[in-house]
Amino acid sequence: MADTGRHSSVARYTRTVACQAEALARDVLQAIRFLTILGVGPAARFMGVGTGDRPQPPLADCIHVFPVVGALVGALAGGVWLLAGVAGLPPLLAAGLAVAAAAVLTGGLHEDGLGDVADGFGGGRTRDDKLRIMRDSRIGSFGALAVVFSIGLRVAALAALPVTLGLAALVAAGALSRATLPAILWRLPSARTAGLAADAGRPSTWQVGMAAGVSVALALLLLAPPAAAAATAGAALGAAAVAVIACRQIGGHTGDVCGAAQQAAETAALIAVVALS
Repeated sequence: MADTGRHSSVARYTRTVACQAEALARDVLQAIRFLTILGVGPAARFMGVGTGDRPQPPLADCIHVFPVVGALVGALAGGVWLLAGVAGLPPLLAAGLAVAAAAVLTGGLHEDGLGDVADGFGGGRTRDDKLRIMRDSRIGSFGALAVVFSIGLRVAALAALPVTLGLAALVAAGALSRATLPAILWRLPSARTAGLAADAGRPSTWQVGMAAGVSVALALLLLAPPAAAAATAGAALGAAAVAVIACRQIGGHTGDVCGAAQQAAETAALIAVVALS
């Protein structure tokens, strides 16, 4: 009887672990589908993500694994950075290709948000004007300048780093910057009654904590402790600055605000690593 009980307990534990692993894989696939243009269709269909097999869960359900996807984007961009270095390209050109690769992998999702926020906050006089301008798909002078400066600063920061440190910084910054998004959705109210961020749902505190923990762990694993601490602080300050400005300008978050926060966080994280290198 004792052996039967032990076998039953092991079987239940195994089933629990398998279910948790499946849920985590499903969350990662959903996050990849949203944050990147990577083709995960076959795997997603197998797991029932975005198909008729299961209803599409709210985006907030997978937001705790955003740093994992950010690290993946950073690693792929870092691969371009390494290949460009092996090919003998100058650091500035190699850095430009790496940053361009990251933007292509995400479909310019975050850059688009940054441009819309800059246009809305810079060109609108009232809250309604700002929100209306942010919905406009056309980019204005404020948006263009913001995107150019964001890309330029990241390219310059990456070009200033040694190859191996640059790769580590790309992965860490990718994770840390995406970890700020759950915190923004959790802390700030939605500025709209409908839209991507409003429909995403509000993450739980454990999701915010998990995203922060995973991203900080990756930073500590990849960077020396002082650089990891600086990158974490830079990402937090960059995203917090956007969040404070958004609260004052439109009273909360939107999907574009989240994109702008990610860009500010990633840029600040890379600059912080350069400052300590």
